[in-house]
Amino acid sequence: MTWSGAGSVLVVMCGISCSGKSTAAEKLRDALDAVLVSTDLVRKHSDLNKVSLSRHPLERYVVYYRALKKAEELLQHGRHVIMDGTFILRILRQAAYYTASNTCSNAFLVHCFCNNYGLIQHRYGLRQKNNNMFDAWQKIEGHNVKYLEFENLDKEVMPDGRPVPIIRNDTEKSKAEIVYSDGSETMGKMVRALTRPAYDNNLELMTN
Repeated sequence: MTWSGAGSVLVVMCGISCSGKSTAAEKLRDALDAVLVSTDLVRKHSDLNKVSLSRHPLERYVVYYRALKKAEELLQHGRHVIMDGTFILRILRQAAYYTASNTCSNAFLVHCFCNNYGLIQHRYGLRQKNNNMFDAWQKIEGHNVKYLEFENLDKEVMPDGRPVPIIRNDTEKSKAEIVYSDGSETMGKMVRALTRPAYDNNLELMTN
């Protein structure tokens, strides 16, 4: 049986914890009719969830590897995929671009951020209430990483040297800035989706 990944899209979401990635990822999933692959859910539903992140620093790499293998299978079957994770390390983003290249898919990067620390604190509170894994990964993914810069985020490249299109997304303002565009229709769809506000039942702005 043969397959073709030509035309498939892999969107890599990145940003610190509670930067609004998951809500932005849901917007893009709906706009692109894509499958959402979350590193949090991969971790939660794997045997690795029983191991403390503070004791097992390599767990992150195993989780991302498993998530990307799941994304690769979907891309091979012609599906668009949204990867929801921090992707703060360059090697993890490179692994995602390799997955896209290996499946003849198009890669895009969306960097989510929020400068409203009150909103970030509110998001942390929601995570702590609704996610029993919160205490384990908050220390690693949030506090220790919050003040670090992403590695070479302004210029990302595919394995063949082509630049990766990048969108910088202010989730507080639902504002999407194009850092680098490939001029594709997909890029336009993504920008329009990210600039659409998301509201909960109380009409309060809600992001990841």
